[in-house]
Amino acid sequence: MNIKPAVGMFADDNVGWTAGALYLRGIAQTVGRLPEPDRPNLQLLISRKANRQKGTGLDRTFDNIILFDRQPKNRWKALIASLSQAVDGFRKPVFLADVVLQNQIRCLLPCQSSLGQSFPVPWIGWIPDFQHTRCPEYFSEREIRVRNTRFQTLIDDATLTVVSSQDARNDLLNSFHTDPEKICVYSFSTHLDPEWLLPDPAQFIKPLNLPDKYVMFPSQFWKHKNHLNLFMAIKQVKRQHPDFALVLTGNENDFRHPKYAKQMRAELNSHELRDHVFWLGLLDRLEQIQVMRRAAAIIQPSYFEGWSMLVEDCRALGKQIILSDIPVHREQAPPDATFFNPNDIEQLSSILADRWPQLRPGPDRTKENSAQHLLAERHIDNAASLKKIIDRAIHQKVPGRK
Repeated sequence: MNIKPAVGMFADDNVGWTAGALYLRGIAQTVGRLPEPDRPNLQLLISRKANRQKGTGLDRTFDNIILFDRQPKNRWKALIASLSQAVDGFRKPVFLADVVLQNQIRCLLPCQSSLGQSFPVPWIGWIPDFQHTRCPEYFSEREIRVRNTRFQTLIDDATLTVVSSQDARNDLLNSFHTDPEKICVYSFSTHLDPEWLLPDPAQFIKPLNLPDKYVMFPSQFWKHKNHLNLFMAIKQVKRQHPDFALVLTGNENDFRHPKYAKQMRAELNSHELRDHVFWLGLLDRLEQIQVMRRAAAIIQPSYFEGWSMLVEDCRALGKQIILSDIPVHREQAPPDATFFNPNDIEQLSSILADRWPQLRPGPDRTKENSAQHLLAERHIDNAASLKKIIDRAIHQKVPGRK
């Protein structure tokens, strides 16, 4: 009897971050596309310290959920942990390495922090992007030093390191020391629940009080997302098209630039924009997809991405997208895309003004259905690519590991 290898999905680095949690779920769903004999037994590993509610949304995707205790990093934390154990009925802590061995897990991924070179099983690192090397103006000198040290340590210690694009792989090899053979590219795709495409989004979003026709930019209010230039372009477009409307979703706080959120709010409340821009805040995934389906088009003006999940969402939904002309967007090459220079407000405003009269509210059911067929093929290719990476890590000979 052929026993499937157990593969651990390390949740702690991702569950507190929306895109990270979607990435984690996406990996699991991609593995699920493998033929049954080739499909590993997935185990979700999450620490007791992590918010367990954040992990429960993943329980339907994984074969098992395993809790472990975080290893204290200093004496004081170790003492506190000991006291906590006493309160908890003298429960002996079970650390990550322990549960990995107890559950015969052959490989662990995706890890954004190093588990060390002596970790008992192969582990795969994941670095979402290298924004600090391409856009250092968005980071403090200390942040750049910390990221460089953390990334180099992860690259050195990991069995393999995964990035999401060839563009990111080039950034890594240009900025960090490593054997290129240790760096793998896995470009994730969006996974949609088929039931999400059944409702009429016009009825679904009626309580949101949106105009019938709008374009949409769903993204956090982070500085590199380039909201300000988009706002400047809209100020020009509305003079030609008074009914022009933009819908925004996402978290408004940029922890690196706390004043930026205040600047964004001031712009949104200005007399020039308040009747044309509708900010809905952070929506759950189902709501966001329905608002996207209803949109006449999607805008993605970002200065930088590691691999844009928004672009992949548009591919999955068959949506028209107007996006910044940056290398990774060209690499993603979504269908029905129009590119613009993210620094050229005039170009963006001209594209929006020219397109607005022809745009129609979604969804386009024909395009959605066609996109789903193409996406299914993409998922199969991605599953085969991911399996090769996992198999390679499992069979990689690493000094110090059995």
